[in-house]
Amino acid sequence: MPKQLGIIFKDELIFSELIKSINEIFPYLEVKVMSNYVDIHKSNINDSNLVKVGSVKEILETDCLIILCDINSIKDIIKSYRGTIIDFTGYVGNLTEKVIQIEDPLVYILNKLFEDLSDISGNIYLPVAIFGKMGVEELLKQMQDLFNFNTAKDSFYNLNLPFNVIFLDNLDISPIKNYIAYIKERIDADFSYRLLPVMSGIIMDIFSVREPYLNGIEYVDTYNDLVSLVNNKDMSIVKKGVNFYSLTIACDYIKVIVKQITSCLKNLESIDDISR
Repeated sequence: MPKQLGIIFKDELIFSELIKSINEIFPYLEVKVMSNYVDIHKSNINDSNLVKVGSVKEILETDCLIILCDINSIKDIIKSYRGTIIDFTGYVGNLTEKVIQIEDPLVYILNKLFEDLSDISGNIYLPVAIFGKMGVEELLKQMQDLFNFNTAKDSFYNLNLPFNVIFLDNLDISPIKNYIAYIKERIDADFSYRLLPVMSGIIMDIFSVREPYLNGIEYVDTYNDLVSLVNNKDMSIVKKGVNFYSLTIACDYIKVIVKQITSCLKNLESIDDISR
């Protein structure tokens, strides 16, 4: 019976949350992390005896493989993998027949809510976590410099992040420009994108002439407390206007990704059997 899961990653941010969820949901599932692709000693593996450092060969012997980073340098090796691949990067493509694609949280949420995105509009407020651990560390560093009255040095974003709301739509800064272009290719709707000085929370204000399908997102509930909405980052508010719907969603960027992955694992019969 299959019992091993492989993970290839570089950034600790998603990996740490994923390992935490896997340990809770699939406590007997062995996890092997590709050692020569990341400095595992700096990564949080929750002191689990079932999380092991593995070589490329050992990773290819697992039953399911989760890919969280660019694997172009080992693409030819991945072609020989015979298990199911859960891919968050889009780099895997058609390397194997068994690929499950994990969507960016914005794309995932909007596609769950609406069949047709052409009639919706609004504002989306993004966290620094869209650029992984580097983005979070940059925010923390700038906050520290600000409170210590230090002169800020050049940053990954080349932006002053603390206490600012940054309009992203027309910024000519490569990481941001590339991300917004990527999102706009996948979301055919009139949204304005802003960056907030928060780590991983997303806030989406959506206006639509069509009623949203709220049951399409299992972790979204209606609620009327805005403070609780933002703090919990897993609620929504729906207000019906005369000729439109107004919808506010707050969620956690990292948790939406992890939730997709763990849902995929539950749907894989061989993996699901292990968790029971």
